[in-house]
Amino acid sequence: MTEEMQTPTKEELIAYMQDEHAKLEEIFNSLTEAQFHQENFVDQWRVKDILPHIRAWEQRMMFLIKTGLKGETPDLLYGKDTDEYNKNIYLENKDTPLKELRQAYEASYQETLEFLQEIPSEKLFTPNVVPWDERPLWGLVVGNTGGHYEEHRESLETALKNYGDE
Repeated sequence: MTEEMQTPTKEELIAYMQDEHAKLEEIFNSLTEAQFHQENFVDQWRVKDILPHIRAWEQRMMFLIKTGLKGETPDLLYGKDTDEYNKNIYLENKDTPLKELRQAYEASYQETLEFLQEIPSEKLFTPNVVPWDERPLWGLVVGNTGGHYEEHRESLETALKNYGDE
């Protein structure tokens, strides 16, 4: 589900998020502790690095939407570029134990799911509801939930195929 696709309903948006999260969780649950910690398992990432990365982008998305719906433009909107933001997420979490990362990742997913269930549909699908973007917010949601999960799931699937070939 991408912005090139037709606008989804709120139910489709949430179902996509839930489906991709479940697929990603299935992969995480199949991995060994060693695979989570293996350097460069997925491109330059360890699998454990994906957990705080996804969590941070979910949290950022919710912050942007909440701030925007108050009519404000958040500073972080124009702050760090994506690579710098991702690098900082990595540096802040690289030494955090896997168990803590998994718990925080799951808590963030639950918080994001509840947030999306509670937000009125018209806030997601109406243009110009935040001062910093004229587009409907559903694209931001897809990019930081289901679409983001799908992107990392596909990378993990490729890495696992390559891992099996070694």
